[in-house]
Amino acid sequence: MLVKNYLMKAKDLEFRTLQSNAVVATNTSALKLYRKFGFMNLVWFQKVLLMKDGHYEAITPHHAKV
Repeated sequence: MLVKNYLMKAKDLEFRTLQSNAVVATNTSALKLYRKFGFMNLVWFQKVLLMKDGHYEAITPHHAKV
């Protein structure tokens, strides 16, 4: 609901595009959700997010037209 409301509010405010916070590569649920709402990942930043076990994961910000 948060992403849906985010898009509706942006449309009401006459935004043309939105950019989301970066999503971790292993968060497949979030990646699928953003795709469902028409977001596209902009670029993958490899090995930038330090995980609790000491390894690094890729992240990607997302972009959508409103």
